[in-house]
Amino acid sequence: MRSKFVRVGVLGAAMALVTAPVFASGFHIYEQGAKASGQGVAFVARADDATAAFYNPAAIAKLDGTHVSFGFSAVLIGDTQVTVAGGQPVYTPGLYDMEENIGLPPHLHVTHKFADSRWAVSGSLTAPFGVKTEWDKNFGGRFSARTTDLQTVVLGLAAAADVGSGWSVSAGLDYIFADVKDFTRNVFLSSIPLSPIPVPDGQGGTINVTPTPILGSLVGEPLTGLEGDGDDIGWNVSAHWKNDDWAFGAIYRNGYSIDIDGEIVFSDQPANLDAMIPVWAGNITTAIPGYPSATQVATAYAAGVNSAVGAGLTNYAASGVLDLPGSWMIGIASIGGERWEVELNFGQILWSDFQEIRIQAAGREDSVINENWGDSTNVRLGASYDWNEHNELRLGIYTDQNPIPDESLRPSIPDNDRLGMTIGWGYQGENWSVDAYWLHIRIEDRTIDISQFVADNSVVPGSYETSIDLLGLTAGYRF
Repeated sequence: MRSKFVRVGVLGAAMALVTAPVFASGFHIYEQGAKASGQGVAFVARADDATAAFYNPAAIAKLDGTHVSFGFSAVLIGDTQVTVAGGQPVYTPGLYDMEENIGLPPHLHVTHKFADSRWAVSGSLTAPFGVKTEWDKNFGGRFSARTTDLQTVVLGLAAAADVGSGWSVSAGLDYIFADVKDFTRNVFLSSIPLSPIPVPDGQGGTINVTPTPILGSLVGEPLTGLEGDGDDIGWNVSAHWKNDDWAFGAIYRNGYSIDIDGEIVFSDQPANLDAMIPVWAGNITTAIPGYPSATQVATAYAAGVNSAVGAGLTNYAASGVLDLPGSWMIGIASIGGERWEVELNFGQILWSDFQEIRIQAAGREDSVINENWGDSTNVRLGASYDWNEHNELRLGIYTDQNPIPDESLRPSIPDNDRLGMTIGWGYQGENWSVDAYWLHIRIEDRTIDISQFVADNSVVPGSYETSIDLLGLTAGYRF
């Protein structure tokens, strides 16, 4: 059992890449504009500001002139706890809290419709995938996950055309850059396989001694993780229709397959065992009074273990593939009311593309972690109310299906089915606007049975509780 755990665990990044307690299901970030986010991100049918460059580029053909918007979302990971279950030999039972972190993913959108033309173009910079989670050094599940830090940036370019009768269509390209900054876990040293060590036999020869397990409490628990980066290009297509009373929108984005090149890095190396030589020599002398080579045996043993552990904890080049999901969304909106607009969206994030993580290194066996995620369905309902000439109030609600099966849930992402509730506000000036929102995400508590640990002991059995809040702001200007 433990040999499998070590093979998986040494490649800490591979495990961490599946983890991200953030916004939409898994580690997909859908909050790319405050106006949309204040309405449960039910926006694909209206998409009537510069954030259409992300939510539905086809709608930019209906935005006259040039529109620019810039903003951010502050991600506040709330009370996230795991109660590690007993009855297994690797993890320490108890209640543990995740370290508090605040993420600030930004967004920038620009659209332009050419004068006296049916054509429009757009550009956007977004961070549609990302995660930052951290557990304390004494976390009971530290041999599965400690720190996870993945950042992405996507440059999106699209062209749209008004094809008449209220319809417009678009096609675009998305360039993604992924930076694997910190994916670490502690190494379970007692699982490192050590070859027999030749030690003096006291008669002028040697005998091979197989080392006993090296306990983490004796020599420390080093960290291991992947550092690297990579990129890929994706594409998207969308459609939009609108009349005086109704609007309809649809978009499809394909997924990414990003080649990550980097290095498996070890830090917090264990203490040298030379300090144990007199202790071991004394133990040998006590067990075998007068044994002439007790110190030689202890010295050779310590040297052999130091060498073996050091060889097992040496940095080395590695590469892997990070598969990020495609998605689709359709929506219909009622826009004919005097003050109210209401929109309903239905879509999926295609996490079924995320079946495994494979890490490769020269001269080493591939490390494969099976994930077996499923597609995540979400339903979104949003509304806006024109309070007066300049101010608009918004609210929304959505459900988001959990994509991660029990068999691959790990501490960095205590995910489950989600219920999101949002409120928002917008101010419209003559040529400028400011939008703000608050989103509370309630994630259902989840319990992972000990049987999942037996099947894959990188899975930490126990109970998980999580909540997340987001606050966002977007400023816009129209030329």
